[in-house]
Amino acid sequence: RFPTQLHRTCPAPILPTIPRRLTAFQPDLPAGSMLVEALGGLPLSVVYARRKHLQRRERVQHDLAAVSAWLHDLQSATTQGHGAVALGEPVLTDLRARFASDPQTERVLCALARCAATLAGHQGPKTVVHGDLWLGNVLVDDVGVSGVVDWENAELIGEPLRDVVRFALTYALNIDRRTTPGRRIRGHNVKAGPWGVGVTHVMTGGGWFPSLIRDF
Repeated sequence: RFPTQLHRTCPAPILPTIPRRLTAFQPDLPAGSMLVEALGGLPLSVVYARRKHLQRRERVQHDLAAVSAWLHDLQSATTQGHGAVALGEPVLTDLRARFASDPQTERVLCALARCAATLAGHQGPKTVVHGDLWLGNVLVDDVGVSGVVDWENAELIGEPLRDVVRFALTYALNIDRRTTPGRRIRGHNVKAGPWGVGVTHVMTGGGWFPSLIRDF
């Protein structure tokens, strides 16, 4: 349903990257299923996993620039007013429910609540939000982003920083995927280690990779 709403409301330049629902009747489909058009391109997760891809600044920069341009087009085309930056209570509630048994949860939530309060003091646009913008849902070709799929968590009016932050964090998350824990990740000034080392590197480390992600 959501792609159909977008195709009714979005301007033409962004529409080729959003799959359309196909309405032709298909009697052999399971109940509740629907058909959507196929989009060209490779999942960015496939490109990301290529050997040496993450070792080269220009390739990472190309990935980030392509997604940044697509987000700019989507958000510029769908801005519907402004309001306080809303990355507060819904996020905290979800984290509390998901990690209730973790002894560190409350400490982390207190820190995040302070960040959320600071962000809420700033104004920003409200736009369409994809809601699950990660490497596997972004299709790319030689030109840039050729499509974005899986809109089931989307919002017509939401907080656009959700897409920006989710993509940046998921891009950083697996930079050590080809490296034995304890060894230096080739092309990066950090060693492979526990799950999330790439995100920690972006938050606190130096070098070209954290710089590019922060700029994004």
